[in-house]
Amino acid sequence: MIIVIQCQGRKQPDAAYLKTSNGKALHLVAQPVLAPANPSCVYARPDDPSEDGRPWRQVLLDHNKAGGNTLGLYPAYQLYRDKVYRRLANRFDLQKLYILSAGWGLIEATFLTPCYDITFSQTKKEHNYKHRAESDPFNDFTMLPPTMEGPIVFFGSKARLEQQFWK
Repeated sequence: MIIVIQCQGRKQPDAAYLKTSNGKALHLVAQPVLAPANPSCVYARPDDPSEDGRPWRQVLLDHNKAGGNTLGLYPAYQLYRDKVYRRLANRFDLQKLYILSAGWGLIEATFLTPCYDITFSQTKKEHNYKHRAESDPFNDFTMLPPTMEGPIVFFGSKARLEQQFWK
């Protein structure tokens, strides 16, 4: 059995960010041009090019493959504040737990994940930079195993289940 739970907007208060080459925190959002000015950080989308030309999504994938976790990122199941993620991880096989992330797609629970601020939910006008529309082009991860067997149990809203990940 595969278990999928949708992401949550509330992250751990000490969650780490990806960093630019000059050490600025990379705030990953859905609409960087709408984000409030903040000289202490850089806004980007996960698929925007990093300073070396690789998409930030690839930078994160490479960080995960390298091992060592030099950025101090949390595994996805520990990134979100709600205890339900850790409870599911403790109750079920961690290798069969996945998170449907508005920023990253369908990721393994153990995938090292930076703090990000992307949501499918409608937001207040001043937070429109966080809102990801269905029409927004994202190159989402789909980390389900290619030879998956058994049922998928999904914890989340029907609207999320019908998002582009499942089309």
